Amino acid sequence: MSSSSTPGASPAGWDRPLSEDRRALHLMDRVAFGPRPGDVERVRAMGTEAFLERQLHPERIDDSAVEARVAALPTLSMSPGELIEAFPPPRLGRASSAGTDM
Repeated sequence: MSSSSTPGASPAGWDRPLSEDRRALHLMDRVAFGPRPGDVERVRAMGTEAFLERQLHPERIDDSAVEARVAALPTLSMSPGELIEAFPPPRLGRASSAGTDM
């Protein structure tokens, strides 16, 4: 410890509050997979508390637009049997070498 440091003082800059952009970025790094383009602005606009609540309660997010798009994909509602019937697995040829059991 250098003679100029004060016991109990925070390392350089750690005792200053984060800017809103840095706070949003820090939160997204901690509770999500980091920011995508435009995310810092979106989180700043909604507020970090609202963003955190949204991450903690994803069941509250309106997914109706995605659900409508997924509804157009009939295979997602098919049973495994229906999938195999509609899309049978490829047939593999038998080994041609004599005396080889597979």
